[in-house]
Amino acid sequence: MMSSSSRRLAFNGFDISAGDEWEDITASLEEPDSPFTVARCERGVGAIQFSPAIYRSGPMPSVSPKDLAAMLSEFGELRGLRDPFDSLPFSGSVFGIGSSCRSGDDFVRAWYLSDGANVMLVTYVCDWCNRF
Repeated sequence: MMSSSSRRLAFNGFDISAGDEWEDITASLEEPDSPFTVARCERGVGAIQFSPAIYRSGPMPSVSPKDLAAMLSEFGELRGLRDPFDSLPFSGSVFGIGSSCRSGDDFVRAWYLSDGANVMLVTYVCDWCNRF
């Protein structure tokens, strides 16, 4: 049974509202520069990583939905993720695109999000059999 309550997890100036079953596991990862990562440890069903690219200075970027779609395509190609499905663009003050792939026995979903200046890559990975 999933918890109906949630808590806020903070990293690099971002706040994420997550269900109580999601835990910050970033410090337990082997790579010292691992992205902020949350997982449902008790159920063992997947992990979500957040990788921000924050505008700091210089010419203001003008990230477009087309740019994000190209980044998502490149992300999949570089990782050998073939036959993406369930592609979903969305718009608003934060816009983006996401798609899913099967990689061996894993389900992988990736999103690129932006507010026009900053970009966030979010990935979710779980066993294929636990994807729903």
